[in-house]
Formats: sequence, C-alpha cells, structure tokens
Amino acid sequence: MQTTFPKIAAVVLFICAVAFMGMSVAAYFGRPSAVSEMGSAEISDYNFQQIPGADGGWSVKRSIGDNPAQKQAKTSFEAVAFAFDDKTKILTAETNAMNALTEKLRAQITQTRDEQAADIIGLDKRIATLTKYVDDADQALMTKSLELQKISVETADVRRETSKRREDVKRLQSELDELRTDRFRLEEIVRVLTDRLVRLQLENQALELRLGQITSQSGQ
Repeated sequence: MQTTFPKIAAVVLFICAVAFMGMSVAAYFGRPSAVSEMGSAEISDYNFQQIPGADGGWSVKRSIGDNPAQKQAKTSFEAVAFAFDDKTKILTAETNAMNALTEKLRAQITQTRDEQAADIIGLDKRIATLTKYVDDADQALMTKSLELQKISVETADVRRETSKRREDVKRLQSELDELRTDRFRLEEIVRVLTDRLVRLQLENQALELRLGQITSQSGQ
C-alpha cells in the first residue's frame, strides 16, 4: 500500500502537468489575432500603424470627428483595446444623447396629444354652435324670402313710380341747369349795366358841377 500510493500520485501529477501544458498551448495558439481585429467593421474608422524601431509598438488614431483620439500603444492588443474602448465611449455618448432626445420628444408628443385633445373638444363645441347658428340663419332666410316675395309684388308699382320720378328729376335737373345758365348770363348783363350806370352817374355829376360853375360865372 505504501509503495502503490506514490506511484499513483506520480501518475496523477503527470496527467495534470500534461493537461495544463495542453491548455497553455491551446490558449496561446487559439487567442484572437489583434492585427486581424484592426480590420473589423466596428473600428474601421481607426487607423493603425506599427512604429518601427527597437521598442516597436503601435500608433492608433480615430480618423473622423473634430478632436480625433490617438494613442501610442506598446502592443497590438493594447492598440485594438484602445480603439474598441474609444468607440464604446463614443457610442455610449451618442446613445445617451439619443435617449435624452427620445425622452424629450416623447414629452413633446404627450403634450401635443393633450393639446390636440383639448382642441378637438373645443372644435366640437364650436362646430355645434356654428351648426345651430347656420340652422337658425337658414330658417330666418326662408322666412325673409317669403316676406320678400310678398313685398316684391307690392313694390312693383313703387319701382315703376320711382322710375317715373327719376325721369322727372332728370328733366327738372336739366331745366335747373338751363336756369342757372340764364341766371349767370343775367348777372353778367346786370354787372355790365351797373358799370355803365355808374359811369353815367359820374358823368352826370361832372356835368352838373360844370353847369353850376357856368351858371355862377354868367350871373356875375
């Protein structure tokens, strides 16, 4: 029993060592290639350049945006990790902005729906009021139409009489214009005659004055 246990332990230890070695080899050869990840669609907007020299390393830079992010990485995995991390931050910021905008739009939509519901209620009331007004107006129009039909018969004679009166007015207006013309002419004749009368009176006064002078001289 004492000689069998060490042998079993040695076999188990050997099997474990082989298993660990296999896992290490699988992990080394089965890990993803960082260089192949540089060409993935998720980080296609990043430029990767290997830095020549003894130290080596990688340069990674985002090719779009106002302030492109860049980094000097020691390994290709660090460069790819930086690109994915930076891309994640950008998408997270865009997602947060879209979520905020979505919430804002939802609030606006809710407010608009409430306002529209209130407007619809108000419009329904307004439509009912206008409908009643139109119905009442239509009824009043029908009543007035019947009254007008009755009045139209009664006013036919008035229209004819009015037409005659209009003709009389036109005739009298024409006569009035002629009278005004005649009056203007008479006024002009009176003005001329008045001027003549004034001149004659002045001449008569001059003659009377001259006669008086001659009479006084003859008496002497």
